[in-house]
Amino acid sequence: MGSSRLFRRRLALTTILTVAPFFGYGRQASAACDPSPSPTFLCGGANIVTQAITADNANVSTVPGFSVNAPAGHGISITGDGHLQFVDGNASIITGDDNGLDMRVTGDAGATQGAITITGNSTITGGDNGIHARNDGGGDINITANGSVTGLAYDGINAGNTAIGGDVTIRTGAGSTVSGYTHGIKADNAGTGDLEITADGKVTGARVDGISASVGSSGRNLTITTGAESEVSGYGDGIDARSLGSGDLTITANGKVTGMEGQAHGIFASTSAAGENLTITTGAASEITGNFMGIRGVNGGSGDLTISAHGEVAGTEREGIYALNLPGSGDLTVTAAAGSVVTGGYDGIEARSLGHGALLVAAYGEVTGTVGRGIWVVNYSGASATVKTGAESNVTGYDGIAGRNDRGDFTITADGEVTGTERDGIYALNTPGAGALKITAGSGSNITGYRNGILARNNGDGDLDIIAHGNVTGETRYGIEAFNSSNGGDLTITTTAGSDITGKLHGIRGKNYGSGGDLVITADGEVTGEHGDGIVADNRSPAVSLTVTTGAASVITGDANGINANNSGSGDLTITANGSVEGTTRAGITAFNSNNGKNLKITTGAASAVTGGTHGIYATNSGQEDLEIVALGDVTGLDGYGIRAQNSANSANLTITTGAGSDVKGSTDAIEARNSGSGTLAITVDGAATGTTGNGIMAVNYAAGDALTIETGAGSAVKGFNGIAAQNSGRGALTITVDGDVTGTNFDGIYARNFDNDAQLTIITGAGSNVKAPLTASTPAWPMAPKIS
Repeated sequence: MGSSRLFRRRLALTTILTVAPFFGYGRQASAACDPSPSPTFLCGGANIVTQAITADNANVSTVPGFSVNAPAGHGISITGDGHLQFVDGNASIITGDDNGLDMRVTGDAGATQGAITITGNSTITGGDNGIHARNDGGGDINITANGSVTGLAYDGINAGNTAIGGDVTIRTGAGSTVSGYTHGIKADNAGTGDLEITADGKVTGARVDGISASVGSSGRNLTITTGAESEVSGYGDGIDARSLGSGDLTITANGKVTGMEGQAHGIFASTSAAGENLTITTGAASEITGNFMGIRGVNGGSGDLTISAHGEVAGTEREGIYALNLPGSGDLTVTAAAGSVVTGGYDGIEARSLGHGALLVAAYGEVTGTVGRGIWVVNYSGASATVKTGAESNVTGYDGIAGRNDRGDFTITADGEVTGTERDGIYALNTPGAGALKITAGSGSNITGYRNGILARNNGDGDLDIIAHGNVTGETRYGIEAFNSSNGGDLTITTTAGSDITGKLHGIRGKNYGSGGDLVITADGEVTGEHGDGIVADNRSPAVSLTVTTGAASVITGDANGINANNSGSGDLTITANGSVEGTTRAGITAFNSNNGKNLKITTGAASAVTGGTHGIYATNSGQEDLEIVALGDVTGLDGYGIRAQNSANSANLTITTGAGSDVKGSTDAIEARNSGSGTLAITVDGAATGTTGNGIMAVNYAAGDALTIETGAGSAVKGFNGIAAQNSGRGALTITVDGDVTGTNFDGIYARNFDNDAQLTIITGAGSNVKAPLTASTPAWPMAPKIS
C-alpha cells in the first residue's frame, strides 16, 4: 500500500483505538460472531480482531452492544457461495484496517444464486473501504446503509457484480453519512441487471466522485435518486454515472450535489450506443454545482436525452447545463422550469444534437451565461430545433439566445426577458440544408441586444418568419435584422399593436434573396431607427415581391428615412402606411423599384401622417410596369417634395392620387411627377397640395410617354409658385381639369405646355373652381392653339 494511504489509515485507526475505552473497547467478546446454527451467525460483544465468517448462504446479524475494532485486516469478513446477508439494527460500531465490512460471494450455492444483502444503521469504518461487496454469483446486491460509512483510503461503499450477476441496489437513509477518500459510493454492475442508487443522506468523495456508478455492456438500467435533504459532493464529480447497458439511465436529484475541482461536474451522465433514454431531473429545492459544468449529459443511446431542472444549477467555469445527443440518438430536451436558476461561467444552457430527433430547450426561469450565451443550441442532424422561454423567464448572456440549425425547422419563441450583453438578444442561423426559421417575441417579452435585438440569418430552404409582440431593442445596431439567402423562401417580419422595436441604426432591416420568395414587413406598433431608418426593406434577385404595411396605430420613425424600401426582385413593390411615418433628416417614405421589378405602389391611409426632413414620399420606378401613389392622409416634405415620383424608360404608367381630406405639403413642390415610361402620367388631387417655394403640382411627361392628365376635385386646394405646372413631351394629349382652388403665388395658377405640336392641350375649369395668379393660365404660342374652357 502507498505511504500516504498507510499514513491516513494509521492516523485514523490510532485515533479510534485511543478513544476505544470510552466505547467499551478493550475486552474481547465472549461470543464474537458465532454460528447459531450455521449458516446463521449472531454477533455480539466488543471485539478487537477481524470477525471472519466463511460459510455458504451465511446469514449474519448482531445483538445490542456488538462492536469490532480490528487493527489488522477487515472489521467483518463474510465469504461464501450463495446468498450472503448481514443485518445490523443495533447501531454497531465496526472498524477494520482494510475494509470495515467485506462481503464476497464466490459463486452460486446450488439452486441459490450468489447474492449479497446488507442492511444496517451501523457506524462502519475501513482503512480501505467502509463497505466492500463483490458478487461472483448470479444474483443481486442489495445494500441499505442508514448509519455512517467511511472509507479512509478508498470508497465509503464499493459494490460490484461480475458478468453473471443480476441487480445492484444501494440505499442510504435520511441522516446517514457515507464518505470515502476517493468515492463516497462506487458501484459497478458488470452483470445482466440494473444498478440503482438512492441517497437520502450525506455522501462525500474527498478526492474523486461523490457517487460513481457504471453499468457494463450486459447490463440494463442505471438509476440514481437523491433525496430532498441529501448532500452529495465529490472533489471530482458530485454524481458520475456511465452506462454501456441496453436500458435507460435516470438521475433524479432533489438535494444538493457538488463537484468541486477544476474539471468537475455537479452531475455527469453518459450512455453508449447500446443504451436507450438518458434522463436527468432536479427538484425544486435542489442545488447542483460543478466547478466545470453543473450538469453534463451525453447520450449515445437510441432513445431520448431529457434534462429537467427545477432548482439551482451552476457551472462555475463552463456551462450550467450541457446536453449532447450523439449520432443514432433520438430527441434532446432541456427544460429549466419556473423558479429555476441556471448559471454558467460560460453558457447558461448548451444543447447539441447529432441525433435524428427533435431538439428542444425550454426556459421558464432564470438562465445566465456569464461570459458566453444564455442559451446556445446547435442542431447538426436532428429533425428540428426549438427554443422556448416563458413569460416569467429571464435569459442573459453574451448572446441572450443563440442557435445554429443544420437540419429541419428552427423555431424560437421568447415570452420573457432576453438580454445579449455583448452581442445579440436573439441570434439564429439556419445553414444550407435546414428548413424554415421562425422567431416569435411574445406580448410581454423584452428582447435586448448590445448589437441587435434580434438577428436572424436563413440559409435554409424554407421561410424566415419573425413576429414581435413585445419590445425589441438593438443598442448599437438594429432592433430586428433578418437575412434570407437565395436558398430560402419568403421573409416575413411582423410587429403587432403595442410592440416597440428600436435600433441604434435601423429599427427593422430585412434583406431577402429568397429564390421565388417575397419580403413582407408588417408593423402595427412603434419602430424607431435612432441614427438610421425606421424600416429598411431590401429585396434582391432572385426574390419576387416586396411589401411593407404599417397599421393605423403604428409609429415609424427614422433619423434618416421612416421607411426605406428597395426592390430588385422580379415582382411588385408595395407600401401601405396607415399610421405615422417620419424620416427626420431624409424622406418619410423612400422607395426604389429596379428594372427587374414590376409595379411600385404606395398607399397612405386616411388617418396617416407621413413626414420627411427632406421629402414626404420619394418614389423611383425602374420596374417594367406602373408606379402608383395613393395618399389619403397627410404627407409633408419639410425641406423637399411632399411627393416625388419618377418612372424610368423601362416603366409604363405613373399615377398619383390624393384623397379628400388629405394634405400634401412640400418645401419645394407639393407633388412632383416625372414620367419617362411608355404609359400615361395621371395626377388626381382631391385634398390640399401646397408647395411653399415650388409648385403645387409639377408634372413632366417625357417623349416616351403617352397622355398627361391632371385633375383636381371639388373642395381641393392646390397652391404654389405655380399652382399647376405641366410639361408634356409625350405622344398623347395634355389635359388639366380643375374643380377646386388653384393658386399660383408667384407665377401662374396653371402653366401647361405641350412639346409635341400634334398633341392636344386641354384645360377645363369647373363651375366651382377658383384659379388665381398673376396669370391664370399660360401656354406658349404654338401652331396648335390650346383649348381652354
